[in-house]
Amino acid sequence: MSMISPRLQSTLGCYGIMLPSLALLTLFVYLPVAWAFVGSAYEFEIGSGSRFVGLANYSEYLGQDPTAFPSLGNMLALTLIAVAVRLTFPLVVARLIYALPTERWRYLYRVVFLAPVVVPGVAIQLIWSGMI
Repeated sequence: MSMISPRLQSTLGCYGIMLPSLALLTLFVYLPVAWAFVGSAYEFEIGSGSRFVGLANYSEYLGQDPTAFPSLGNMLALTLIAVAVRLTFPLVVARLIYALPTERWRYLYRVVFLAPVVVPGVAIQLIWSGMI
């Protein structure tokens, strides 16, 4: 008989299922970001070694470049607009679908709007299952 409680066994199983995804996320997202940040603390010159300068690259960019703050402002505005559009449009469409008079029409429009989201994933899964 196992010395581990069923609840702990279930929890460990869930972590075991999540572990490959977290490993890939760390490998392909978090490590490159950390590597880029560490690399930004060095000054590279072709033909010679790199020299650690700390945050001097950032202070030089923010202090001397006249386009730094307008660029950051443009990026912030673009991000806010993109997030607003990506949140607003689906919510408006969902509300319009919910307001349709009959369940039949609601079902039809849900299928019409969700099919382009679901079909590519199903097609990829079928292709891969045929290859394996």
